[in-house]
Amino acid sequence: MSEPWANPDYTKMLKIVLEMGFNVAIYTTIYGMAPNDAKLVVKLIERYNNQIVTICLHLPDAKKI
Repeated sequence: MSEPWANPDYTKMLKIVLEMGFNVAIYTTIYGMAPNDAKLVVKLIERYNNQIVTICLHLPDAKKI
């Protein structure tokens, strides 16, 4: 498993591929996403929602004691 936002240029890459017309799937924990990136990603998702195939946010499992 890899985390896309561990790469500080991922938001720019996401924007480029969406502008090129590609469909994308996003699997993330959002680890490494800067607040400014989050705002831009929301705008990209809204603008290119027909190209977003999947958004899967991985969260920690519940700890059972």
